[in-house]
Amino acid sequence: MSLDAGLVWFRRDLRLTDHAALAAALGSCRRVHCVFVYDRAILDELRAAGRDADRRVEFIHAAVDALDDGLRARGGGLMITHGRAAESVVDLARRLSVDAVFASTDYEPAATARDADVARQLAGRAAALRPLRVRSRSPG
Repeated sequence: MSLDAGLVWFRRDLRLTDHAALAAALGSCRRVHCVFVYDRAILDELRAAGRDADRRVEFIHAAVDALDDGLRARGGGLMITHGRAAESVVDLARRLSVDAVFASTDYEPAATARDADVARQLAGRAAALRPLRVRSRSPG
């Protein structure tokens, strides 16, 4: 294992099986931390639109709880934070002294900009953002 510590940033891909970022972290780090950030940038927009209750957010809550349960069953756990995703991840990476942050690639324009910001901030702290492409599953 080439790295001491890594942080897996769970985002849209909230599963344990066939998760490229998690597999890469487990394969290259002696210690692996996992985090999910309830992004205030997204949640505040919903709240401003008068949508305190949203089925998508309820689905994410359930998926995050299931992910945490799955990680705990394997001897780990999921850190869950609320804040601006980029700031939260960079701060957590600094506090945990990780060598790399692993995440599934997100191709949305806002996510691409966010990830570029995170990569720039991590580079200043001698860490790296390692986005990994999610393999597409063939139908059926």
